[in-house]
Amino acid sequence: MARKPTSEELEQSVNDLKQEAAKPQRVEQERRWKQRRATDRAVGEALEYAEALVDTAREPLVVLDGDLRIHSANRSFYQVFKVKPEETLGEFIFDLGNRQWYIPKLRELLEEILPQNTKFNGFEVEHDFESIGKKVMLLNARRIARESEGTELILLAIEDITDRKQAQEQQETLIKELQDANAKVRMLGGLLPICASCKKIRDDKGYWTQIEAYIRDHSEAEFSHSICPNCVENLYHKGHTR
Repeated sequence: MARKPTSEELEQSVNDLKQEAAKPQRVEQERRWKQRRATDRAVGEALEYAEALVDTAREPLVVLDGDLRIHSANRSFYQVFKVKPEETLGEFIFDLGNRQWYIPKLRELLEEILPQNTKFNGFEVEHDFESIGKKVMLLNARRIARESEGTELILLAIEDITDRKQAQEQQETLIKELQDANAKVRMLGGLLPICASCKKIRDDKGYWTQIEAYIRDHSEAEFSHSICPNCVENLYHKGHTR
């Protein structure tokens, strides 16, 4: 007759069965843990690479969190806008630099336009900063979702086009001045047919008119009538001696 197992033996058998049943679950948990570590490591490396790219970019770049507080900024941003990291990181962007960044157009872009889109490009903003003076900027922004944390960041790129804008305006002013000068020169340019007897001039339509009227219509010259000394002599003095 077979011996009945003791209570200790039965308990040990139950424990062995439980451990065998738990093995697949432990293996799956370990696999998921390793996969998560690999994913976190890859994400961390990607973030480090992205931050290195941001930091070495020539144009000012700012990374904002969902509350529009400055998460990070590159060296170009600090250099161009004359601010320090300790005065910048964690600050609400519109409070930055004694509220120098309170730009209504920028606030509209970040609070109204960007939430409805993933990005905006090429928005021109003009603002007068206390520390660096008047600047004309092109703004580009993109929302970056962080699914692992359930949050998002905003990458804001700022292109300073102040010098380019001033050069463009100066060029446009110079072109207009040249066009105006050229128009004035062309008004009275070329051969002007004048009658040798009555001194009338033939206009563009072929009519003979007084030279004063022609010059008035073809230039900005104005006339102030008087009489020259020779005519005074001929009209008055010679007339009295007759």
